Amino acid sequence: MEDKDILFEEERKDMINLLGEAIKIIKKNDSLKLGGLSDHIIHCAAIFQNNEVILLAVVIHALAKVLERMLYLDPKVTEILEEAKDYLEKENVDKYNKKIRELLKHISKQDKKLGKYMEHVINESKIKKGTNLYEHGISLGQSAEILGLTRWELMQYVGKTKIHDKVKEKMKLKERLDHVRALFV
Repeated sequence: MEDKDILFEEERKDMINLLGEAIKIIKKNDSLKLGGLSDHIIHCAAIFQNNEVILLAVVIHALAKVLERMLYLDPKVTEILEEAKDYLEKENVDKYNKKIRELLKHISKQDKKLGKYMEHVINESKIKKGTNLYEHGISLGQSAEILGLTRWELMQYVGKTKIHDKVKEKMKLKERLDHVRALFV
């Protein structure tokens, strides 16, 4: 098995676990835990840089926001998530992606007010998760591209945060050179 196959297998298993956890949390109507799960997913996305993982983080974040506002989610949401999870377990990524997109459409069609709210929430979720990717070391341009945003949309939000104010531990020149050398040994 190639390294790429092993990596995909690890991502897939993690996503299956995350979907299972999301389904449990949604059934308990806990928007706070769902938001926390979304943050965990974006951490995985920063590691794997996989569009499926990133889309899952955006969807979970959007669902957390809707759950926070409405205090419950339509049972069809968990049904679609369970089907998506089943497709991942069967290694059918295309059908998984279709289910996730179906979920977004389903939520948007619940009612006209909610549909407009969902468009806003999904875009806001993309921006928030793009900022998280950026904070994890993915470039601003890559983060924007991965989430289908413009750099400008992401820069506006990043500029309002304190990401750049965080002081990172500085390495001495010798330490940096030793670190770089170790990468090529």
